[in-house]
Amino acid sequence: MKLQIACDMTDVDLMWKVLDATHDLIDIIELGNIGQYEGARIIPMVRERYPECEIMWDQKQSMLYTDVPAFEYGADYVSVDS
Repeated sequence: MKLQIACDMTDVDLMWKVLDATHDLIDIIELGNIGQYEGARIIPMVRERYPECEIMWDQKQSMLYTDVPAFEYGADYVSVDS
């Protein structure tokens, strides 16, 4: 079993605080709403800070074309919701 945390907040400072407090307990960091505000460029920052965690890029269908580079930025998974 793997534990995933969803970063669906809009404040990047809050995201770092939450991840700093939980990264050693979780397996997968899901970058949801925060990705809409920060863009896929946040993926390598999260990867560098928490290399032991997998990264899921979770975006809405309307953001589909911005998800393609998520793999290039280092996401392990991409999820697209409608």
